[in-house]
Amino acid sequence: MKLLNILREDFVLMVSLPRNCPELARIAVDAGAQCLKVHINCHHFASDTTFRSWKEERSVIEEIKAACGKVPLGLVTGETTQPGIPDLEEITEFGFDFW
Repeated sequence: MKLLNILREDFVLMVSLPRNCPELARIAVDAGAQCLKVHINCHHFASDTTFRSWKEERSVIEEIKAACGKVPLGLVTGETTQPGIPDLEEITEFGFDFW
């Protein structure tokens, strides 16, 4: 697992993206991020961003996954609302490194 491998090294710079945005992901990786985290079904208080469902966010998260290359990618699945079984099956198959 990519995340476990980098955690064995030393200090790891993990970035929680304030928006599910491929450009922000690329900027974070170019600036040294070693791990990225995206969100669905929640409100990100630091950025005042509300993240939508897996179905609504999936296409942009696919772009982020492609943009971040070998950098581990994780998912926050929500606050009160969590994905249903069909979405969880897709999320499981998506290839996240952690969630």
